[in-house]
Amino acid sequence: LKFCNGVGDRTVLSSLGNRDFRHAVYDVCQHVVKGNLKVEQAVHVFTDLKDRYPDLVSLVADVLSLADVELSLVEEVKGARDRLHAFIQTVALAFDCEALLKTRLDPETLENTGLVSNKSGFTQKHVKIKTRLYYKQQKFNLLREESEGYAKLVTELNQEITDKLTPAVVLQNIKSLIGCFNLDPNRVIDILLESFENRPELEHFYVELIRSYVKDTDTLCHCLGFKFQFFKDEATPTSLFKLAALLLKNDLIQLETLYPHLHPPDATILEHSKKEMADC
Repeated sequence: LKFCNGVGDRTVLSSLGNRDFRHAVYDVCQHVVKGNLKVEQAVHVFTDLKDRYPDLVSLVADVLSLADVELSLVEEVKGARDRLHAFIQTVALAFDCEALLKTRLDPETLENTGLVSNKSGFTQKHVKIKTRLYYKQQKFNLLREESEGYAKLVTELNQEITDKLTPAVVLQNIKSLIGCFNLDPNRVIDILLESFENRPELEHFYVELIRSYVKDTDTLCHCLGFKFQFFKDEATPTSLFKLAALLLKNDLIQLETLYPHLHPPDATILEHSKKEMADC
């Protein structure tokens, strides 16, 4: 009550610490809800303090949310709910903080104060946005879905390599294509390896490019392993073996990581060896 009596006195507010100030804001809002203080007086004081307390609007929104909850838990003072709604409407208009209040207040209160037209529609929209932000799985475009992006990537990787075209420049272009067309980073690695496989004479260029783009050697090794597995039922091209050798030579992959992807498995090799020995 002492604070409310001096609510217009700047010296009272200036003497408050951060914790006391938060309590004071809460007290002001409570007195407005109880009818001991006019809405206009409280908003006027908050307006004067806004420049000195950058977080004031957020604090007021929190206090209004708390007051809303408290009114729903205790027996309401006559007219308290109406005064709270009027206070919320005035604060929203004075500080242009409708968006902030929508994140703090109950949907029913938002509807009663006119901040949203329909609480059911608002709730449904809130759930959809929350689901999209936190629960929807990010999907990257596959080769058949984004042909233009991958076509540009193939062109970028297979252009004529000159002294002016450095791996750093190509890497930046690759990142731009990934961002623009939402390309799958692992699919990009696969195409990068395929480009290297077809131009092994540019070993120095591709090794530097791959080392800059792929920081996890296991990921690179798994991508190469999938290429080997594709040929498990047919003859593996020599170019793929040469690619693996170049990657091993430059320490871009480890043999122990690649080995499980190779075919046939050790058991089959051992069985075949025993059979050959028996035939001899």
